[in-house]
Amino acid sequence: MTIKTSAYLVLADGWVGGVFLRRDDVVQLTPAQAQFENVAPAPEPAEKPAIKSARSRVRKSASAQ
Repeated sequence: MTIKTSAYLVLADGWVGGVFLRRDDVVQLTPAQAQFENVAPAPEPAEKPAIKSARSRVRKSASAQ
């Protein structure tokens, strides 16, 4: 049986689950463990931005000046 864990963000420097962690570290805990620790659910990682659109650049030609 697999125990379901989730990512949690440490809110302040200190001990979390028997390990000293720094603020903003991300730790994997079960919901039952997280209930008693100084953590908050970690935000979902932002998706990579879409590839920039291939806009054609308008070049100034010598005759347009």
